[in-house]
Amino acid sequence: MDSYGAKLTQRDVVDLAQASTNMAVVAETIRSSGVKWADATINLLLIANNSVVRIQNKGAAAFARYLEKHPPKSREAPAAEPIPAEDANQVDQSIPGEDEED
Repeated sequence: MDSYGAKLTQRDVVDLAQASTNMAVVAETIRSSGVKWADATINLLLIANNSVVRIQNKGAAAFARYLEKHPPKSREAPAAEPIPAEDANQVDQSIPGEDEED
């Protein structure tokens, strides 16, 4: 898959989904700790997570389009791993002034 000079593999998409999930866990851990710097740190994690999720979703959409045009030809072809839903990796808190659309 090649788009604008960048190649993204299915493993990259899955790894991005896992990284996003991990950042959400870290954000929740920090939020529950009650430390003074929690809000600032969580906002930075949210910014990073939004980028990870955006790239992951672009990769997942590209794979979906590719598989629609090029379905597996044999029954022996491995099935694609399910890609988590967009909202599954997002932390509940949003960043004021941050647009979700790019």
